[in-house]
Amino acid sequence: MYKTKTSYEAFLERIEKEIVRDSIIENNQYCHWFREADLSANFVRDFTIQFSVFSNLCLVAELKKMLNSHSLEYMRSAKEIFLTELGALSPNNSDKNMLTPVEWILQFAKPLDLRFSDLGKRKLGTPSTLFFCGELERLYGSEEYSVAAGASYAFQTWAVSDVWDDLHTGLLRFKNSKMANLELGFFTWHNKEQEQYLKQTQTELAEAYFDPDFFLDEDLFMRSAKEMMKAIAIFWDGLYTNRIVSEYRKNS
Repeated sequence: MYKTKTSYEAFLERIEKEIVRDSIIENNQYCHWFREADLSANFVRDFTIQFSVFSNLCLVAELKKMLNSHSLEYMRSAKEIFLTELGALSPNNSDKNMLTPVEWILQFAKPLDLRFSDLGKRKLGTPSTLFFCGELERLYGSEEYSVAAGASYAFQTWAVSDVWDDLHTGLLRFKNSKMANLELGFFTWHNKEQEQYLKQTQTELAEAYFDPDFFLDEDLFMRSAKEMMKAIAIFWDGLYTNRIVSEYRKNS
């Protein structure tokens, strides 16, 4: 199929309709609740543990994405994101203190009485968290470019939604009312950084689409993106369900 500007615009419209408007982006129940809730320390601990598992295991998917890159340019872009997430290109390296996600989350988690052994380990993940991480590794880190590209586009689209702002707002309220020594740097930084990741992903997609020596399977891209969105929804719905169960147990 010959690729034209018109066909690419039609492809982007399809992405907008089927991916960008996904319900987990427009109506994330857990994040909406988290933003406005009177959070307890127990709820923040539970959230922190599961988020640390996702953040830590996400590095596996990021590494696979880099190793399975279809071109040198794509590999370098994936490497930049991987190193940024690893701490090598983050503001934390100004004092030669390069922090992995779980180390950075540990700084946040110390006032919650969480230790290194309480964070990031696969064994600590709930089934919904581990399903999400498994799909990230399978789709985002796939050897098939159309699969990896679809998953990456969905993942980065989700990451620039209101999710980081919702989490930061809820945690800031919790910090101001209950735990003044809570360090929010991890969430503040990611809230600002994700827009750059999405722009990189969009640029890579356009370059791959018009590359005469490369074939982008649009249907495979869309199928992978939808599977990634489903996994993201399962992660957040799992947190929401666990929150309801915890409330029930506390009040029963």
